[in-house]
Amino acid sequence: MLLPYELIATCEAAEATTTQADAFWNARQQFPLYAGWDFARKKDLSVLWTAQKVGPIKVTKEVLIMRGMSTPAQVELVSHRLKHITRLCLDYTGAGVGAGDLLVEKFGEWNFDKHQFGKVELCTFTDSLKRDIFPSLKVALEQREFLVPATREIREDLHSMYRVVTAAGNVTYRAPHSPNGHADRCTGLALCNRAAGIGGAAGGLRSVKSERPRGRRLVA
Repeated sequence: MLLPYELIATCEAAEATTTQADAFWNARQQFPLYAGWDFARKKDLSVLWTAQKVGPIKVTKEVLIMRGMSTPAQVELVSHRLKHITRLCLDYTGAGVGAGDLLVEKFGEWNFDKHQFGKVELCTFTDSLKRDIFPSLKVALEQREFLVPATREIREDLHSMYRVVTAAGNVTYRAPHSPNGHADRCTGLALCNRAAGIGGAAGGLRSVKSERPRGRRLVA
């Protein structure tokens, strides 16, 4: 598996939450918010994972689950949040293409190679992307740079993602389907971690991880 239970447990924290009231989204945020969206229309869970970045620490603020919801309804919910989010990494594959196009029209695209610095990075799910976002997520948890809610659903979801070596010797990442999803929360979290690693409009460079001892706790 990609994320052992023991590793997940070290990043579970009371300050990491799964829901937020409307007042949170209507308030001016003290620290920047970043999000990852694993889009789904019917079969799997559609998950928007949002975290607040306080120094090097990313604290989960909301894990929004949208099951069986129409694309326009999902885009409306995400658009309300994206007004306050600095960057969103979106699963731009299959049905996610339509949602991505709608959000880019409203909030602009982030694409460093094209010198575009909007809010939305469109992420096509190739094996190359998977080899980037999932190992990066594991490193962030190992360094305790991401705090996650302590719920059974999230714990099992994160644990369900596997690193797979194909017969051709290529590395990819997969997860089994279950009533609890298809590692949709894990993918949303990995995309959120990617979004938080992208620099702002001034330069647009990826952040460099700082060296610090493990076990460091968030200080208010």
